[in-house]
Amino acid sequence: MFAVLLAALTLAMAQAAPTDAYRIGPYDVLQIVVPEERTDAPIVTTDALTVGPDGTVAVAYLGDVIAVGKTTAELSEEIRVGLIEAGQFVSPHVLVRVREYGADRVSVLGAVKEPGYFPFREGLAVRDAIAMAKGVQLEIAANPLARLVHRDGESVTFQLNEALRAEGAMADLLLQPGDAIIVEESAPVSVLGYVHDPGDVRVREGARLSEVLALAGGIVEPGEETFEAGRTPGDSTRITINRADGTTETVSLMGADEGTTRDDPAVFPGDVIYVPASRSEVTVLGYIKSPGVLVFRSGDRVSDVIAKAGGVIISSGIPDNILEIGDLSAIRLYRADGTELLVNLDSRVAGAGDPELLPGDSIVVPRREQTYYALGRVRVQGRHVLPPGSRVLDLYTAAGGTTTVDALPMRTTDADLANCVLARADGTQVVVDLQAIAQNPALEANVELVHGDSLWVPEADRRVIVAGYVQSPGYFQFREGDTVREVIAMAGGPTISPADSYMNDGDPRNVLIIHQDGAQETIDTTVEDLPVRPGDEIRVPYARQRVTVLGYVVRPGFVLWHEGDTVLDMIAAAGGVNTDDGDRFSAVLIRRGPEGPQFTRVDLSGAHDMDDVAFNVEVLPNDIVMVPRSDHTDWGDCLTNIRNALSITNLIGALF
Repeated sequence: MFAVLLAALTLAMAQAAPTDAYRIGPYDVLQIVVPEERTDAPIVTTDALTVGPDGTVAVAYLGDVIAVGKTTAELSEEIRVGLIEAGQFVSPHVLVRVREYGADRVSVLGAVKEPGYFPFREGLAVRDAIAMAKGVQLEIAANPLARLVHRDGESVTFQLNEALRAEGAMADLLLQPGDAIIVEESAPVSVLGYVHDPGDVRVREGARLSEVLALAGGIVEPGEETFEAGRTPGDSTRITINRADGTTETVSLMGADEGTTRDDPAVFPGDVIYVPASRSEVTVLGYIKSPGVLVFRSGDRVSDVIAKAGGVIISSGIPDNILEIGDLSAIRLYRADGTELLVNLDSRVAGAGDPELLPGDSIVVPRREQTYYALGRVRVQGRHVLPPGSRVLDLYTAAGGTTTVDALPMRTTDADLANCVLARADGTQVVVDLQAIAQNPALEANVELVHGDSLWVPEADRRVIVAGYVQSPGYFQFREGDTVREVIAMAGGPTISPADSYMNDGDPRNVLIIHQDGAQETIDTTVEDLPVRPGDEIRVPYARQRVTVLGYVVRPGFVLWHEGDTVLDMIAAAGGVNTDDGDRFSAVLIRRGPEGPQFTRVDLSGAHDMDDVAFNVEVLPNDIVMVPRSDHTDWGDCLTNIRNALSITNLIGALF
């Protein structure tokens, strides 16, 4: 069945693509199908997945995958390898089909006023497309660069001003269907310290320091009150600018009124501006119990000031299972002179890594997020944030424990707690026996988690598969004590063809059992029975097509049927006519029909004497050929004997 599905989808993909070498472009709509390894039912199906202008599609279990510029076969193979490496499948078949082609539109994204998709027309230039997007946002655009991304994945960076003025290399360049124009956004300027609205500010290129500070609410003046700085004013004479290129300069704005640029320099994207306090105080911000401004005391170190502020937040539950925890290993110390230090109090030794403070210093304690993932047969799949020092059993508990058969539809499986997999942040994998750990959390196997670890709880295959010639093949929940006969009965029993059909019946005498460990055995369920095991696959084959030959032949009984076989072929396969008593010139053909058996007398004299095939009638599966005695004179007596024989044959058929 899977081979049929694979062939059908492959044919559909070949018919849909304009050419065998078609490469995926932006805005194409894809269908991705990943059939399960042991059934035809797809377990990962995405019917309408649009390729973004960046050339990626979001694939289950893998995240964003680059699709632009690849054929469907290349993308299928990449997804297949990715699913195997992710530990989701063993040998998946991945099918990718292009459902819709996005070549009838272009996109304009980034720092434009109305980004989006626009219809393509012949002769469309870059300046025309930007005009359809209502122009460039000059305050956030990284002038003068932009990018043109073609549907085949290739891209080119160009001067935006040249394109808008139709100058230079872009003057005569026209857009193609599926192209995307991305106007780059500038990096923000960060304003920290004693301003009214500290944070990120977007400005035009070449904006002056005073303009940027104004956008941040201005420097806190004496007598003003803010949440961040209390009543502490900022010092406009010692402003530091940490440039994006790594250089630092200290600036005084005292001479800005005279229009000089020396004291009011230009600010560029990515710069960090810090306004220090004007008094002998230190500021403590972030994930501590009592953030605010403290009086500076000579000799105080970072740890002393954090202690005065109540210490870091240990754990504070908020919605969505997130814990806010102060991170002592990544403290930021902003000096009054504009320099920045990274302080790690978790690893300090005899004061090292715990620097002495200076007046105007600011301390920022960030949030520690220890993020882990629980996947597979758990109640709450996905991201979980736990306190540092958490162990694998803590993650399993945070995920709500295991899903069970009691909580799910009948044809499901339990979790295999003895064979869980912990994928470590360093790329290694460890098999974890959660069943043993739950009984004894002190085991060494209950390892401490590292940020980024993932726990996979697999299924315990406690199903039995019934396949082949049964009424309802499929998966059935394993129950202790079930036998092969009982499981076949759950599947409706072997198939039985109608009286007017010549299809194969299911054969209960040659049932194949394939155990989960690979061992196989064949049994005759009409004679014996065996208990089934979890993961067993039971295959009921078809009964081989046959014809019954009775009467005065050497070996009466069943004869295998082949296409084109005749009455004489069947008699020959039964050893031929018994020459002492049998009639070699005639036979009776009995055939089942919707209204009962049909009897036909066959004259074989011509077939013997003249090799005339007209006298040699073809047989069908399940026919009965009767050879009478050579001295019979009354066909009524013969038919009576045939009916008696037919009754015996039907009885045999019912038994087997």
